[in-house]
Amino acid sequence: MPKSRQALKRQKTDRMKRQKNRSELTRLRTAIKAVEEAKDDEERQKAYRHAQSLLDKAGRKRLIHPRKARRLKKRLSRAE
Repeated sequence: MPKSRQALKRQKTDRMKRQKNRSELTRLRTAIKAVEEAKDDEERQKAYRHAQSLLDKAGRKRLIHPRKARRLKKRLSRAE
């Protein structure tokens, strides 16, 4: 258990960041699955654009490694 006020605040902000990061990663995974499970070409294009945007943001924010974001985008576009 932290003793100083600074450590308590740090613990609280870390908890909040973790919740936000986990929800962002969940959104990202769901978007990727939507691209893979799209029925027709138009739906797939729309889902791909959404996933591409989320992957770019995740890479920029270092939620995932930028090269991993690039690799996932490439694989999704190749499967198109």
